[in-house]
Amino acid sequence: MRQLSSVLLLAILSVSAFPQETALSLSRPVRPWEFLSAVGTRAGLFGNEAGTFEAWVYPLKILRDFHLVFHIAGRALPAESLARTVSVQPEACSILYAGDAFQVRETFFVPVA
Repeated sequence: MRQLSSVLLLAILSVSAFPQETALSLSRPVRPWEFLSAVGTRAGLFGNEAGTFEAWVYPLKILRDFHLVFHIAGRALPAESLARTVSVQPEACSILYAGDAFQVRETFFVPVA
């Protein structure tokens, strides 16, 4: 049951209860080919800065080719084309997606325990 609860917390869209920026934060424009990860002792998220990820809770692969698609005004926009900045903190990593009328920050974290 503990592993299942870890899976549910692996990847979330940021909520106001979670801090967006900490004192220890690095940000830069997205480079889609660069590796990005969030790891814990028994689980991990591995992917690239364009937003495509896979999730593992040892020994199971939970997600494969996870990515977002935004549906705006009857159009489906792949999130990879809207990724703007990546931010890395000790506890999480975030990708900011921005369109003409919206911004979404996707935050990935893995519990340590």
